[in-house]
Amino acid sequence: MFPIGKFILSLPGIRYLLMLFPGILLLNQACNSKRPASEQTASDCQLPAKSPCYLFLSGKMGAAEMQIHLVAGSPENGKIMYDGTMLLSDHQAPIDLYSGSRASTDSVLMLSFEENGEEFQLTGAIQADGSVEGICAGFRGKNEKFSLRPGIQKGGIAFRSLVKDTTFRVEGAVQEAFFSYHFLDPIGENWLSDSLLSAIHGDSVCRAGNWDPQAIFNAEGKKFSEMFRDDVTSALAAGPPAETMNQEIHHGAQIYSNENGRLSIGLTEYDYFGGAHGIMFTRCMSFDLRKKTRIHLNDLFRPGFEQELKAALNAAARKKYAVENLQDVLFVEEIEIIENFYTTEKGLSFVYSPYEIAPFTMGEPVIFLPYSALKNILK
Repeated sequence: MFPIGKFILSLPGIRYLLMLFPGILLLNQACNSKRPASEQTASDCQLPAKSPCYLFLSGKMGAAEMQIHLVAGSPENGKIMYDGTMLLSDHQAPIDLYSGSRASTDSVLMLSFEENGEEFQLTGAIQADGSVEGICAGFRGKNEKFSLRPGIQKGGIAFRSLVKDTTFRVEGAVQEAFFSYHFLDPIGENWLSDSLLSAIHGDSVCRAGNWDPQAIFNAEGKKFSEMFRDDVTSALAAGPPAETMNQEIHHGAQIYSNENGRLSIGLTEYDYFGGAHGIMFTRCMSFDLRKKTRIHLNDLFRPGFEQELKAALNAAARKKYAVENLQDVLFVEEIEIIENFYTTEKGLSFVYSPYEIAPFTMGEPVIFLPYSALKNILK
């Protein structure tokens, strides 16, 4: 779904590393008040972000209505890195945003995105009130002005950021382990926090940690650190370990939609345990905030929807990749229905993991289906 470099920078929560020695752990907490959700429906943070947080911006690009759900991650070389989702009223599919090679500064917001194999950039000047005005260069064949202001999503919720970045080394070895997470903890919504934690770690681990995010993170992180230490210790006993014993785990979160009583979120993960490259994937989840339940396909579609939904998925994939035979670009003749999807106001996006249907170089293939293509099977 996004380039590997974007994923690593995004931190964009899953298993978390216990601090083993003083001085190796950086802990940041932003927007961490425990106010009830009724007192806050969007992040208090605004641009330029000074620490990890979730921001919502709305305005216009040209004549189109524009929304951006932005997650500010941990600083990289002293600069905050951003990931997000852009929604345009005249564009059906959500657009992933990420900090590109030219990072944002305290006065300029710079975000990159890809569309039909081309890369584009949003460049805007950050104003004193947290608003942004700038240019989107080359998208849809023209340069368009945009203007965004920090906003409050109607029927949305706020999050606090729980963040840790750690480098762990074993004495006598050159190998390093890197562990990071950015968990968006819903403010005043314990049921939702529990649902996210369960998706990341599983119920048994969460119960052992009494559903306390920090306790769960530390316990799972300790397992990672002990595994790394044991691997390196065993390798040292046999001789100098290879550089490929370096290990990494990076976890993050991305907001796709957060309004009108519905939340869609992606829990991202990148793991590296040696070899040519690591692996990244995204757990996508949507929730009905009023009913306080997760949304599954059976909640959206009438009984017996599978055949028509599968046909719509494959038709959309053939259109996206401009082929009649999907095996010209993918591993499969037909794309299967999966529960790894998220909803927006305009449709559903199905997100497939690397190697699931396509080569690693294609990242996470995303197939978007507008509701108009599903009207015969929608409830």
